[in-house]
Amino acid sequence: LKKAMLSMINQIEQIAIAGAFPNGNKVNIYLSQVDFHFSYAYCSADLSEYCFFKLYSLHYLYTSDPRICNMHNDTINALMKYSTLISHSNEIYRVVYFREQRKMVEDMTINS
Repeated sequence: LKKAMLSMINQIEQIAIAGAFPNGNKVNIYLSQVDFHFSYAYCSADLSEYCFFKLYSLHYLYTSDPRICNMHNDTINALMKYSTLISHSNEIYRVVYFREQRKMVEDMTINS
């Protein structure tokens, strides 16, 4: 499990460094100190868009309804004002963030 988690962190870090997925699709990754109590995601392509919400602890809701996606996108755009873009920029923040993620994985396995 530790090896898989560290591998996932490494992959996400490479995506953040490139600002794109391996297939070339661009991605923006933000860090925020705001406590959301929810997880949000918004994905769009040429002809489609989806938004995702984490509800309660284990359940996700996703929709492609344009009205909800628009409201969701507006919310995310407002939250970005309090966030730091780390994909393809802000190397110092990105390095610190991924170092902390690796340390948490190491600490979890030490205490087990």
